[in-house]
Amino acid sequence: MPRKVRLTRERALKYISIMEEWSKEEMKVKDLAFKVGIYEDVIANELANFDPLIRLYPDYNILQILPELKKKYQIKKRKQSAVTTKADEYTSVADFVYKNMTMPGGIIDPNISLDKEQLKILRKLANQELKK
Repeated sequence: MPRKVRLTRERALKYISIMEEWSKEEMKVKDLAFKVGIYEDVIANELANFDPLIRLYPDYNILQILPELKKKYQIKKRKQSAVTTKADEYTSVADFVYKNMTMPGGIIDPNISLDKEQLKILRKLANQELKK
């Protein structure tokens, strides 16, 4: 009896990306092994946790287990940070300074102190202007 091999997250994500790019309707373990560069037996043992028939039938279509693989090794998309969304409110560093650091009449207030979030926004705006 073959020993159980645990599928790592990195390798699973590699399998998923290759399986999603596959243009044909069927994909066998042999095809995946050729693309990845790993022995067929190793891949069959790793994927056998999803369907044990993979080990028994070399003609098994492994695209059938793709939804289960995606579900188990799901990549969570990162939320867009608050700094980037708030930095989009300003057109330039001068706009930021005018809106946050001036008194009525347009005079810059020398006693103003910026909080951490405002400093991050200012840094982002300065970097954007440096790139221009």
